[in-house]
Amino acid sequence: MPTADSFAALGRGNGFPFCIINATDSVINAFDGHQDYQKAFVSGAADTLLEVYRVREVSLTEAMGYIWNLYEVSFANFTETSTGDVLSFLNPSRFKYNTTVSEGYVNADEYTPIQRVCNEDLDLPIPRNTYAPFNNGDGGWFVAEADDNDTGDTSAQFAIRSIYYATDTNKYYIIYTSSLRADDESFIEEMPFSGLTFNYYTY
Repeated sequence: MPTADSFAALGRGNGFPFCIINATDSVINAFDGHQDYQKAFVSGAADTLLEVYRVREVSLTEAMGYIWNLYEVSFANFTETSTGDVLSFLNPSRFKYNTTVSEGYVNADEYTPIQRVCNEDLDLPIPRNTYAPFNNGDGGWFVAEADDNDTGDTSAQFAIRSIYYATDTNKYYIIYTSSLRADDESFIEEMPFSGLTFNYYTY
């Protein structure tokens, strides 16, 4: 893995370049499995599932490692439920950042750890609307995405959407997404966190 230059940063006084969001433990964990939908334009048609969010408890050290030092993400082989196809991916994928989720992975920027001091927008508020348009916006993201090895028609994507601190239990959580996407970036299905491998900058 690449070696990063050591540096010191005050950040927001909390170990991060942005303000983490405070909530109670029950409010944070109630968001696990939340689904974003686009309501169908045609009467009787099915609504479109856009995203599924997950909540994962982490230590402060783990949370800081994701934000400051994560370099690449690799995705394990995955069996697509609807087709039975076993997909492999063009691993590893660089971990990037963008303030606007709608611009996709291709328009996100690679940042070395010292450059991430300017990554100040990672604030997905909860609770959240179920249907678009969402009144609390994109909130920025750190994201990795890798095309499949065969056709390139699908890709695996992992994104961190927010860091939360539970004020009543003193626990830290990441809100993340891990999914198989179509070539137009639309959601296909969730992928397990256990299938992710993380590679970090060293110092």
